[in-house]
Amino acid sequence: DMHAIRQTLGDNFPKSQPVSGRLKEAEKKSLFVNDDAVNSAAIIPLGEAGELGLLVLGSDDPSHYDPEMGDLFLLLIADMLSRLLYRCNK
Repeated sequence: DMHAIRQTLGDNFPKSQPVSGRLKEAEKKSLFVNDDAVNSAAIIPLGEAGELGLLVLGSDDPSHYDPEMGDLFLLLIADMLSRLLYRCNK
């Protein structure tokens, strides 16, 4: 439910750029089935402003997805997936 996820993530909900780093417990519970194993995450909006959904990647390594890391690779993934999803929705 995107509405519930938007409410839970609040300021961490990505508007147009990926968000990376550690998540609060409530955020992890809303995004991951096995939230105990997730110590860092990247949340990537699909489409112009997340209207196609989110791609959420998690890692057990607390420093794997860091807010200071570059997001070019994540943006390329988002662009590719968004283009495919737009084609599927036509």
